Amino acid sequence: MLACLIFLSGTLVFLLGNIESAAATDAATPERITIAYCEDCLPFQYTGDDGRAYGTTVSFWRLWSEKTGIKVNLVSAPWNETLAMVRDGRADAHAGLFYNQDRDEYLDYGAPLHDIDTHAFLHRDLPPITNLRELTAYRVGVVRGDFVENYLNQRLGEGSVISYTTYAEMIDAAM
Repeated sequence: MLACLIFLSGTLVFLLGNIESAAATDAATPERITIAYCEDCLPFQYTGDDGRAYGTTVSFWRLWSEKTGIKVNLVSAPWNETLAMVRDGRADAHAGLFYNQDRDEYLDYGAPLHDIDTHAFLHRDLPPITNLRELTAYRVGVVRGDFVENYLNQRLGEGSVISYTTYAEMIDAAM
């Protein structure tokens, strides 16, 4: 099976809008907030072998905490569960994700912090991919519910995108 892994593409967006406005007034500033992060979304957010949170988005939250004085409680879960945690109020914010119209129904987005390039991981014997259209020749692995799933389904056509429950499951399938 030829498998490509597509990780995040587009603009990384953090859910800082409500938290920043809450921090604007001393009376409304919480002492601690809970941040849901994906346990295996390398290199952005993941749980290390030592059980601690790591990744670029985790580093952003730690810096935010340092600068605002508001402590963060980082809680890991599989991707779809992290979204449910924020939607259901079990977490105050998500560590980092892309804008998505469906999620906009229940999430408030802050301003984008930076752009992230798209990454496709291919077997070394395959020719390099230079544009999205070239992926139509392959089956592409994504995590179910991730922004990339809908994005690629719309552009690659039926049968090209294979959804997995977790990033670990997708990587195992590719191996």
